[in-house]
Amino acid sequence: MNAVVQFLPKAPNSSLIDELAEVDAQAKAWADRAKALKEKIANQFGEGKHRGNTHGVNVSLYQSTTYDYKKLIADLSISQDTLAQYAKHSATIRVSVTA
Repeated sequence: MNAVVQFLPKAPNSSLIDELAEVDAQAKAWADRAKALKEKIANQFGEGKHRGNTHGVNVSLYQSTTYDYKKLIADLSISQDTLAQYAKHSATIRVSVTA
């Protein structure tokens, strides 16, 4: 897939940027509030299915394992050339709001 991305030196419609900044700030505030509510519900009710007046939640514990790949590569003496044979590359466009 060959995608061409053109970056313009100046945004043609800066009001879109300002609107994004406002919406992004609101989204962060809502995300923080949702996180706080989830933590409070998990601590108060514990694991299981719970009902409010009109909605329900399912509180469950997930555990995961991660690996220190840098240490693994060093311990097994894997060269960068060997590692490159297993690499998968992808491209993503990110838009982040700045002041």
